[in-house]
Amino acid sequence: MIPGEVRVVAPIIERWRYRWFGRLAVSDGTHELVLPMTGSVAQWFQPDERVLLALASDASDPPDFQDFQLWRPVEHGLLPVWPLWQEEARYERRSPLTGAPLATYRLLFREAARETDFLAIVELEQSHYASEHEKVARWTCPEDGSILDANTRPLCPACHRPMRFSEILGSTRASRFLVAELLDRQSYEPAIVGYVRIDPPLPIMHRRLPDGTLVRHIRRLVFPADWLEPTYWPERHVRLLLEQEPYRDLDERWALAEEQALAQCDTQAARIARVVIHPDYRGAGLGHALVSTALRWISERRIPERRRPKVLVETVAMMARYNPFFERAGFRYLWDTASGRPVLFFGLTPDAQTRIEQFIATDPVARQHRGQLYRPALRTAESLAAPIRFHHVRKVYRRTLDLHHLAPELEAVLRAFGVERRVIETVVLRRLDLTIEPGELIVLVGAFSTGKTTLLRLLWGAASGKRSPRFTPDGGRIELAVNTTAAAFLIGEVEPAWGREPLLQRIVAATGDAVPRWNSSMRSVLVTPCSGAHVLTNSRLVNGNGLASLFCSPRAPIWCCSTSSPLISIQRSPDASRARSGHFSAASRSPRSSTPTGRKSSARFSQTASWSSAMAAWSRARLLSDPGDALAAGPPRYADHPPAPPRTARRTLPLLPVPRPRVGVPGHIPAGTLTAPDAAPFPPGVPRL
Repeated sequence: MIPGEVRVVAPIIERWRYRWFGRLAVSDGTHELVLPMTGSVAQWFQPDERVLLALASDASDPPDFQDFQLWRPVEHGLLPVWPLWQEEARYERRSPLTGAPLATYRLLFREAARETDFLAIVELEQSHYASEHEKVARWTCPEDGSILDANTRPLCPACHRPMRFSEILGSTRASRFLVAELLDRQSYEPAIVGYVRIDPPLPIMHRRLPDGTLVRHIRRLVFPADWLEPTYWPERHVRLLLEQEPYRDLDERWALAEEQALAQCDTQAARIARVVIHPDYRGAGLGHALVSTALRWISERRIPERRRPKVLVETVAMMARYNPFFERAGFRYLWDTASGRPVLFFGLTPDAQTRIEQFIATDPVARQHRGQLYRPALRTAESLAAPIRFHHVRKVYRRTLDLHHLAPELEAVLRAFGVERRVIETVVLRRLDLTIEPGELIVLVGAFSTGKTTLLRLLWGAASGKRSPRFTPDGGRIELAVNTTAAAFLIGEVEPAWGREPLLQRIVAATGDAVPRWNSSMRSVLVTPCSGAHVLTNSRLVNGNGLASLFCSPRAPIWCCSTSSPLISIQRSPDASRARSGHFSAASRSPRSSTPTGRKSSARFSQTASWSSAMAAWSRARLLSDPGDALAAGPPRYADHPPAPPRTARRTLPLLPVPRPRVGVPGHIPAGTLTAPDAAPFPPGVPRL
């Protein structure tokens, strides 16, 4: 390819499909050439503008999308225009306990350019906020020109053919879309797992102070006005056209105003208007990855106008109060808009960063929040002051066999076999000696009737002060720290009081946080070894999102127990199959498992792991098998090796196939590999029982 200068004749755009198809007519003075590209790119060129074009030696006539490269001359060089920007990256999800990689993705961040990209965006938008009364997309029939707003691709009411995608409602002509494509995906995984929408900065922004005072045009007091002006503002052009041509058709007037606004827009700032992650991949840190990548895209390609260099990025996002992914990407909170929505900024240049920090240091309100918006209400639980100790603990269950309440026929049969009234005693725990250090995770596994639940009952009885025979030992003693607080969930025995209030309302009332961040705050109670002790039987540890998921099905009571931040968490799984098989699932979602809504889960984090491989992620974890025998006979068996088979032979249950894990993939992200700091344990491998 030999670049040569050409002149722009005109962009050729069909309004109904400009998002994913458009053309640009150029001329070298002798020949005219029509270059295919997206209308979102072509619309920013003006007639007689000079650009640099390079055609491939084997280019077709007319050229195809891959047959040329295009640059726009800018100060100090050339700005690439076509092909579109893209960046491949390796994304790792790491254990919050050890920092070891748990899963690896290959992601391709690129500008949306195909109709299928926007169909995926429509699906993401629908799962994000669409409802029966809020349509997310506009569809057009190219055969008869019919237009419909719908959440899914409709059939044309006239010709009954599938309609074509036209527009994302709520976006503007100036909007640009960056998608995250999952490479090497499995058949059940989506192609697009998230997207970011970039717009020019808002035309007007006022600030509301805590006392209600309104500060007009607040950005002009902090940043130079020419950074943010002239921005995309078609409403202003509509008003001018209305004064000049009051009888022009409304649609024509709006279309002309959009063209004039595009031609005039030339700012040094950009705005992140939307960040949406696929529902099966939320909580994995992809929001932070998308925002960080979008900042590089904006800086390198001067998105969205591709004119002056970008120095500042703003976002107005209520979600930033409850999810800190913007702040993790480096954004700083400065103020609230007149409507009460928080505004965050990111400086792409040292000058912009200095202005942001200077405002935080000098503004009276900003000095109080120090540029930080997200502040979780939950705090890390304290540590137990001393270990939990079982000294020669003995527990015997007594049952009375009485025939008097049976039917006469059955009573006669049993008496024929010599059955009479008797008291049956079963020794469940014999001289149990066990020490649980603060911060340890203890998991009890074993066959039925080996003392697992009994041990939990006794621990709960000692922690709660219950004195009924069911919760007290028949011999020995249990020593607890003076600062012990406990929460227990034993199905049918100890359950939190539950009314008719919604689960979310109950959790918010207990935590004092309107949107609790479970994958950060709950980890201090249920996952990290810095808090109390955790004793479980055949339970899940945590799911792939880092949520408090020590359960199989009764989620609400478990969450209620966890909201009190207990130093001892005592929980029993009701799943008998896990008790028999002695394994657990550490998955955020089961592979392709059906949900109550009927949709299929497609998240990658689906594996089943043996207890020993799961416990390896915990620096201080022990797996105890058959407490009634193993603990009485000698020291407990640790998780360094798979436990020996108990007295009762275990039956290995068939396992579902496990998706192939991601392996090393080339890619680059400045400052190292992308990581998900809030990811939860995801042990690799297939269990061997």
